[in-house]
Amino acid sequence: MKRKARKAWSKSFGPYGCRVRVFARVGGMLYMETRVRGKPLEIKSLEHRDRGQAVEQAKERQAQEALHIAPPAKRDAVTLGALLDAYEARQKERTDLRPSAAADTARAVTYWKAALGAATDAARVTLDAVERACERRRTGAVNARGEAVEADKRRPVRARAVGADLEMLRAAYRWAVIKARLLPANPIAGLEIAEEANPRRPVATADRYDATRAVADRVTMELRGDGKRLEVPSYLPELLDLAYATGRRISAICALRYSDLRLDVQPFGAICWPANTDKMGKERTAQIDERARKALDRIGVDLELGLRARWPESPFLFPSPRNPAHPVSKDLASDWLERAETLAKLTKLDGSLWHAYRRGWATARKHYPAADVAKAGGWDNRETLERIYNQADPATTLDVILKPRELRA
Repeated sequence: MKRKARKAWSKSFGPYGCRVRVFARVGGMLYMETRVRGKPLEIKSLEHRDRGQAVEQAKERQAQEALHIAPPAKRDAVTLGALLDAYEARQKERTDLRPSAAADTARAVTYWKAALGAATDAARVTLDAVERACERRRTGAVNARGEAVEADKRRPVRARAVGADLEMLRAAYRWAVIKARLLPANPIAGLEIAEEANPRRPVATADRYDATRAVADRVTMELRGDGKRLEVPSYLPELLDLAYATGRRISAICALRYSDLRLDVQPFGAICWPANTDKMGKERTAQIDERARKALDRIGVDLELGLRARWPESPFLFPSPRNPAHPVSKDLASDWLERAETLAKLTKLDGSLWHAYRRGWATARKHYPAADVAKAGGWDNRETLERIYNQADPATTLDVILKPRELRA
């Protein structure tokens, strides 16, 4: 029987008008072919056999050619706009980047193009120009997209908002110099990002939870289908209980699936929090308490069937009221919480909504070893847990003053 010939390895990137292909020849040596408008521009040996490295080289070369940026040896001045576009395109190719992060990058790219000038030579951007742009943003003279704001409509922003844009600009320049080789040197290498002098990190207390929970059942949602609209109770009571009991981010709670539940774990069950909803991209399993278990039972989780009476075809614990094939959005859950806080006549926390419950969860457990709290709540970095999430509370602070441990010889 004649053996079927094995197909040679190759990968192509980009559209027909600008395509880069990497392929292997006899012996395993890798080559790169660049084609522009269907015509070969260059074929060269990569002088190695690492296919993963070849793929990255092909992606970067395709981004360069698509933006009419020549390779380093033939390169003219690279504009800031071209650099930022190339960086954004590379970020979109990443499979580990959350959609929200990609959206933040796109918005920051628009801001820096407007603030510094898309046609500016990227190698000639100065720290002084960046600082001036930050000052305009900080005072509200320009908005988040770099557009001028009338004097009577300006709203100053805090250092964290400005810092997020600076972090993106710094990352783009590092990528352009180190990985893409678009620039020979980094002109903003000395860039410093100011920290917030008075960060807003409010904590949701047990009293706040109790007051909000008491009215949560009164918050409704609207179901739409077959041309009809129906007002039904929202998921807020269960979302609130899970946030208070687990300390997890609301986006992760909203996206929970039945397959994430481990209800046979004693004493009350456990949840396997998937990697795709974790900020650090890690899968973590943690047990739950009685409050969380009762919340799961209320939404119709059956130990034997694992089905819910409403929308049994949906894999999510909290299906979107408009499309059960998707989970309820964080924005809608936030709207429900705001409505409940209004019903409870609570003053809105400054700069926080759901995340205040994560801080409250951590603060209520700060008397336990940080390693255990981090594992139960889903933190990788104990320093982050202790520095940002564990907040001072009046009772503990008073104990520090009134109940010292006396030192004796």
